[in-house]
Parts: sequence; structure tokens; C-alpha cells
Amino acid sequence: MNLNSDILAKVREELNVINKILLSVDVNRQQLGLYNGLSGIALMMATNYLANKESIFRDKLSEILEKTSLIIENDKVDGMFSVGLAGWGWLILHLEEKELLEDIEDVLSQIDYVLFLDLRRLLYQNEYDMLNGAISIGLYFIKRKQPERVSPLINYLEAFCKSGVFDLKRKMHRTGEYVFDFGLAHGYAGVIYFLSKCAQSNYEVEKSISLIKLAKQFMFSNLLNYEIDGALFPHLKWVETDRMEKGRLAWCYGDLGVLYTLLKTASIIEDFGLEKFSINGLTLNSDRRNLLECMIFDAGFCHGTAGAAYLFNKVRLLVPKSENFLFATEYWINSTLKKATDKITLERYQFYNPNSEGKGSFTSSYALLDGITGVGLTYLTILYPDLSDWDECLLLS
Repeated sequence: MNLNSDILAKVREELNVINKILLSVDVNRQQLGLYNGLSGIALMMATNYLANKESIFRDKLSEILEKTSLIIENDKVDGMFSVGLAGWGWLILHLEEKELLEDIEDVLSQIDYVLFLDLRRLLYQNEYDMLNGAISIGLYFIKRKQPERVSPLINYLEAFCKSGVFDLKRKMHRTGEYVFDFGLAHGYAGVIYFLSKCAQSNYEVEKSISLIKLAKQFMFSNLLNYEIDGALFPHLKWVETDRMEKGRLAWCYGDLGVLYTLLKTASIIEDFGLEKFSINGLTLNSDRRNLLECMIFDAGFCHGTAGAAYLFNKVRLLVPKSENFLFATEYWINSTLKKATDKITLERYQFYNPNSEGKGSFTSSYALLDGITGVGLTYLTILYPDLSDWDECLLLS
């Protein structure tokens, strides 16, 4: 089933506006990060160039890469995938795969050891998550094809499995409380994705699949009642009190990101019951429309309308005969289009930034994760679905 042609025409028109905004970005005023800065914009420029071969995108990509190289040479750069070296390294490897860069070995060999030390430091500090922890650096080493630097992370995760239970807690920095986190960005779903990439890459296959099954078992032991709670998986579960927080409808947390991860993992572990459960669960979630109940406040990829549109479109392509996923994709695309203002500047979209007190404000942003670059990549990939493999950096391929 194909998307409505009128919707696609509006997407193309809006993409042209976003490209105009991004092509005018001042590279000297941006950060390095893949999720929050120049590396993410570079990914957008590269994907645009692959779509239509217009030199203006290749030229902007070159300008951005030159600036990122200067940042790495002259500034102190964090190792994290989201904002630092690991994400930039992943970008360089992706561009080489697309034949947009060559002769990258000397550059990456200089950061490999630094990133491995950072991975070990993060494990020592029990910082394992995808956005800001050791798994993020592990993702770089998988793409780099260096299994010996992935093994310590798999062994670390295995140490949390006692008496057949995958007891993976994390400490909330703001409150100091320990929680079980079920999300893709920071929790069990992200761990499952990482382990599935290890298995696909023939790294510790037996151990990785065993850990995936234990993680799945723990998640299913904490299922919510969809009829009562409006979701299948919680966002968090507090260790001391067993209190659960219902998940939102988003990439980062909630059923959408979790179930998509489980659906993709099912074939790797040959669990066809899990595949059926994931499709049924996604079908239930395809009817969710209440923005407040879904906790969707902006157009961003991380927890906004663009992320919902993107993920439902991925599912639509995997289950092409389902009207539910077609209608959900079209609904969330339209919801994203409605978030645009009439400004042809960065302020065209406003993104919600919560603070530590649970409140926040709306600001404009160039970011991939929660800014206009993520919206642009969503539109671009809806128009050119064969170019979706950039989303590996968001744990989706």
C-alpha cells in the first residue's frame, strides 16, 4: 500500500524548505555531535546528495567535514556517540561505505585507542547506555569491525545475569534512585539492539543471543495491561518500590521503539512468536492519536511526531499489507507537517526542551535527535526509502 500522493507532494515541498535552511547553516557556530551538531547535518547533506546527486549538497558536506576535522584537532572532544568522537567516527565509516570518502584509515586509527579507553572507563563507572555510555562506543567498534574491542562490553552485560535473570539497573543522575529502564535510548531495548548487531556481525554469537533472550524474558515479566495502561511496556520501573511509569509513543521510550526493536530482533533469534507479538503490539499502538497521552509535544525525532512517522513508516514497509501502519504513517506525517510555521529560518520548527523539574520551553534547533535535521531526514527517507540505512546511528538498521 502506497502513501497518499498529496501527502508526498507536501513532504517534498517541506523538505526543500528545510534543505534551504540547513544549507545556510554557519558551520563555525555549531558543535561536533552526530545527534546535536555538525555530524548530524553532514549525514543529512550526504543522504540528500545520494538521493539526487546535486553538487550543492556535496559541497556543504565537504565544508562541514573540514570544520569537524578542525574541532577534533583543536578542541577537547568527548568520546560519546551522541555528541563526540564515536558518532563522528561512525559518520566517517558511513560516508566511506557510500563512496563519499576514501583513505580514512589514518584518521580513524588515531581515535580507536582513545575510544577504547573511554569505553573501559564508562564500564568502570557503570555507564552502559546507548546515548551517553559504553554501548554507544561499542556501536562504533562494530561498524569499525573490531570485535576484540566489543567483547569487554558483552562480558560486562553478561555479569548482570544471575540465576537466569538479566538484572540490569541504572542510576538516575538527578535523584540517585535505581531503575530498570526499558527504552531504546537508555535501556533494555538498546541493549537488545546492540547484542543483535553483535550476533549479525558474528561477534560472540552464542553469548549475544543468550543475553537477548534473557533481556526479552525480563521485559516480558514486566508487561503492562494495554487495556488499562494504554501501553504494553513501561518506561521505567523503580527497583525499591516496583513502581512503573507508563511509556510514551516515541523512538526513545515506549512501545514504538521497543516493539520495533523486538520485531527486528525476532528473525535473528528465530523467535516467530516474538515477531507475531511485536506486530500485534504495533498494530495496537497504531491507533494511538492523543498527543497528550502519547506525550508528544513537538516535531522532533526523539520523542516527537517525526519519530513516530518514521518508525511507523519502517513498520509499514515490513508489513506492507497492513492498513493500520499506512494510516498511522500518514497521520504522523501530517502531524509533523502541521508543526511547521511559515518562517524560512531555523525557527520554522520549535522543539520542547524539558528541564530537571519536568518543565521546559520550546526552542529552535539544528539537531538530528531533537531538531530540524531529524525532521528533514524523516521527510527525505519517506521520499527515498532505499536510503534509510543512515538510521543505523539511531539503532534502527
